Amino acid sequence: MSKRLEYLFGKYIVENPIKVIFTIILLLSYPIANVKNITFDTSNEGFLHKSDPILKDYNSFREQFGRDDRVVIAIESDKIFTIPFLEKLRRLHIELEDNLPYLDEVTSLYNVRNTRGERNQLIVEDLLEKFPKDNGDLERLREIVKGSEFYRNLFISEDLKLTTIIIETKAFISEDTESLDELLDGFSDTSSKGSKATPLTDEQNSEIVEKIREIVSKYSSSDFRIYYAGSPSVLDALKKMMRADMQKFTKITILIIVISLFLIFRRVSATIYPIVIIVLSLLTTVGLMAIYSVPFKLPTQILPSLLIAVSIGATMHVLTIFFDRFNRGGDKREALIYTISHSGLAIAMTSITTAIGIGSFAGSEVAPIADMGLFASFGVIISLILTLTLLPALLILTRLKAKPIQESGRLDSLMKRLAYIPSHYSKEIIYISSTLVVVAIIIGSKLETSHYPLEWFPKDDPNYIGTKYIDAKMRGSLTAEVIIDTGEENGWQDANR
Repeated sequence: MSKRLEYLFGKYIVENPIKVIFTIILLLSYPIANVKNITFDTSNEGFLHKSDPILKDYNSFREQFGRDDRVVIAIESDKIFTIPFLEKLRRLHIELEDNLPYLDEVTSLYNVRNTRGERNQLIVEDLLEKFPKDNGDLERLREIVKGSEFYRNLFISEDLKLTTIIIETKAFISEDTESLDELLDGFSDTSSKGSKATPLTDEQNSEIVEKIREIVSKYSSSDFRIYYAGSPSVLDALKKMMRADMQKFTKITILIIVISLFLIFRRVSATIYPIVIIVLSLLTTVGLMAIYSVPFKLPTQILPSLLIAVSIGATMHVLTIFFDRFNRGGDKREALIYTISHSGLAIAMTSITTAIGIGSFAGSEVAPIADMGLFASFGVIISLILTLTLLPALLILTRLKAKPIQESGRLDSLMKRLAYIPSHYSKEIIYISSTLVVVAIIIGSKLETSHYPLEWFPKDDPNYIGTKYIDAKMRGSLTAEVIIDTGEENGWQDANR
C-alpha cells in the first residue's frame, strides 16, 4: 500500500511540476515576506518564558523602580580635580543629557547630590552646583569627595584617578502617551494610565549605546581615557557579534556544501537545487519566528547551521538515487518516480524522527532552548516537504544529460578499504570504543555550568577591557537590587520595623 502511494505521489509531481512549484511559492510567500521583521534579544530576561513568575516579578519591579541595567562610562585621569578636567566632564555630562534617547537620568560628579548640615540646616545640592574657581575650591571639593563613603567606588576610585558617569535609561516606553506625559509632568493625578507601556526593545537599547559611543568618542584624549561597562553596552556588543557569527557560519557552511556537492555529482543542478531547498527552508523558519514574535537569542543563533546540516542529508539521498537511476536508464521521469517510490518513505521517516528528537527541546524551561526545539523541528519538516516536492519538480523541468557510470570510483574504493577494518577487527573496535565512552563519561561528569557573558568576548574587546578594569578599580560595575515589602502602605516609615 505504501509503495503504491509513493508511486502515485511521485507520478503526480513528475506530471505537474509547474503546479507543484506554484503551490510551494504560494505557501512560502507569507512567512518569507516576514523575515525582515525578525528581531534579536541578547538580554538575560530573554532566557525566561513570558509566563515565568520570575520575569513577571522583574517587570513589576522595573515598572515601579525603573531599569536596573546601567551604562557606566569611566574616565581615567591624573587631573580629575582640576578646572579643565571638570569643565570637560560638565560638557560631556550635559551633551549626554541633551542628546540621549529614552533617557531617565545621567549622574556624575557634576550633578551627584551633596547633602550636608550647616547651622542647624540640612542642605541638599549638586556637588558642583558652585563650580570651583580656584585651587582652594578644588581642594575643598577633593576633601568632600575623598571623605564620602557614598562617592567612593561609585563615582570615584580609591586612588582618585578614575571617575564615572552612570547612565540610566527608561525601562518602559509608550509612544501613544509620551508627549502627553511630558506635558503633564508633575501632575501625578492626570497621568495617562490607560496606555500599555512596552519594555525597551533590543533595537532601542542599541540606539542608546551607539549614541553614547558617538558622543563620548569626541572627548577621548590622553588625559581623558574612557572605558565602558554595564549590561546595555555588553548586550549590544553581543548582538552584533551574534549577527556577524550567524552570517559567517551560514556562509561557510553553504560554501562547504556547494563544494562538496559539485565534487560528488559534477552537475550544476545537483549543486544549486539543494541550496535552494536549504535557503527556502531556513527563510521560512525565520519568517515563522518573526510571525510569532520569537526573536533570535544567544542559544538559538545555531539554528541556521543546524537546519542546513540536517536538511542537506535528505536532498543528497534523493539526488544520489535519482542520478544513479537516471545515468543507467536515461529516462528522467522514470528515475524520479523510482526515487520517490523507492526511498520517499525512508527519507520521510528519517526527517520526522529527527524533527521529533529536536522537538523534545520544546519543553525546556529555558526559553531559547524551547524556541530552538520548536522552530528547528518545523524547519526540518519544511525541508522534508520541499525535498520531496520542489526538488523533483525542479529536476523534471531541467535539461539533464546522462553520464557514463563508473562502477568503482575513488570514493567507492576508499569505502571498500575502510570496510576491511570493522570486518576484521571487530573485537578491538568494541574494546577501544567502550574505553573511549567510559573516559568521556568520566570527563563529562566534571563539566560545570556557567553563564558569564563577559567571558564570551575576545580579551582585546573594549567591553571586556573596560568591565574588567572598572571592576578592579571600582569594586564592581553591576548592581544588585533588593526589595523590602512591609505589607502596608508607607510601612517603611515605621521605626519599629
